[in-house]
Amino acid sequence: MTTRRTLLADLSSEGTAELGRLGTLTVYPPGRTLMHEGDEDRHVLVLLDGCAKVVGVSPGGRESLLAIRVAGDLVGELAALDGKPRSATVTAVLTTTARRLSGDEFLALLGRHPEDWLTVSRYVTAKLRDANRSRVHSGSPVVARTARVLIELAEKFGRPVGGGVLVDMPLPQSALAGLVGASEPALHRALTGLRRSGAVDTGYRRILIVNSTQLERAMRD
Repeated sequence: MTTRRTLLADLSSEGTAELGRLGTLTVYPPGRTLMHEGDEDRHVLVLLDGCAKVVGVSPGGRESLLAIRVAGDLVGELAALDGKPRSATVTAVLTTTARRLSGDEFLALLGRHPEDWLTVSRYVTAKLRDANRSRVHSGSPVVARTARVLIELAEKFGRPVGGGVLVDMPLPQSALAGLVGASEPALHRALTGLRRSGAVDTGYRRILIVNSTQLERAMRD
């Protein structure tokens, strides 16, 4: 299980420094929508702290978790790049701080730092591939969806410890249920099953990935 890099980790030092000066600083409380699917605004958000979920709706009306975004990630860049309506809804899961740039500010920044165009292109491509894989799992059982969310959280927040990989963030169960797209009782049953299988160990706002192979198996079942 490897840790994924964020966009800010891969941008040039000049581009990262300028991003930190542009736009306005905005704080979103848990549950606040940052962007709505179908909207035609063009702003871009650079996440500095917190956690947000990206959700899409299928033609049949089913919601699916497409991604989890954390500090260092970028959201909204597709609309700035292609001028099309938003392709997903982004909602804060924890209190989330972001720097909000207009689409024009974002494109002008890339124009001043052309070496970052390739970095952004690779970042967008990776996000689209992840979103496509996520749609495949949108109708999966709660246990499989829980396993997928835990794997992604471990990749973004994981910290190696003696017994495995600790998801190093104080995520309340209500927020985890929101990420999974399940009720809290259903999430509790899923976590109980994953504990019994030896995949995870959980405590109060604490998740330890004990056996990543077992967790990945649960995601595919």
